[in-house]
Amino acid sequence: MSANPDPKQVVLDMFACMDSEGTRVAFPRYLHPDVIKYDTGMGSNVGLDMVMTGLEAYLEVFDRPNVHADIKNIAASGNVVFAERVETNFNPETGDKFVGELASVMVVEGDKIIRWSDYYDSSEYRYGRAMPRVPSIRKLMKMFGELHKTGITMRTRLWDYAEARYFGKSQ
Repeated sequence: MSANPDPKQVVLDMFACMDSEGTRVAFPRYLHPDVIKYDTGMGSNVGLDMVMTGLEAYLEVFDRPNVHADIKNIAASGNVVFAERVETNFNPETGDKFVGELASVMVVEGDKIIRWSDYYDSSEYRYGRAMPRVPSIRKLMKMFGELHKTGITMRTRLWDYAEARYFGKSQ
């Protein structure tokens, strides 16, 4: 990158990287080590290490490592960039995807984003509509097992099979 990169271009480059190379590559490349990443649905993560830990937790459940951003509006004032977009979080291997609208305000310092605030309707996540459409059986059994430990039982053929197969209980 140049000595004084255009803040808007830094943000656009990050979005392009998230699409082509994935978030695991884009975040360390474009986020400042002391980044503050605020998320409407989850609060703030401070520091790149914490952001990466949060990313890995997200990917463990949702398994959508790439993001395509369809930019609707983007504007900059100094080093502050506003980006309104429709994001498609997707897994190129499984084809699973989730589409949502959001807006962000990002503060760019040099060639890194030091503050990133996302604003969106988090109900898609709270109420399960954003859950993966093609979860692996292993992840599904793990989720069922965690629910079962809390006293929630799911009496379905799939659950009966899971109990017999993974928990050693007869049907």
